Amino acid sequence: MDELIYDFLTEVQGRWQADLIKSYLEASGIEAELFQESLGQSIFPTTLDILGNVQIYVPKAQLKAAQKALKEYFNPPEPETEESEKRPIRKSRSKAPGSKPATKTTKRKSK
Repeated sequence: MDELIYDFLTEVQGRWQADLIKSYLEASGIEAELFQESLGQSIFPTTLDILGNVQIYVPKAQLKAAQKALKEYFNPPEPETEESEKRPIRKSRSKAPGSKPATKTTKRKSK
């Protein structure tokens, strides 16, 4: 019997999300295959219950890279910009919404 070359990566709810993940993996150079119950895909396109589950498989040789890419997909790193590194962070001096600005009061002298 032939040896399987694909390994299970993850299962998601909904074909749209599986298609997004597949595109992300392929953009990272990782081949991916989607498997879904045929009834849930063609006759009644649905994302409900077990019919909406989509399994994502990748080649065994790319499994580690795919797991790393999947982690980055769900938890993207914070963007770093040169401007944010140069400018110091300032605290806002604005008051709470609805509050009145501070005004100077002077006392009148009575005669």
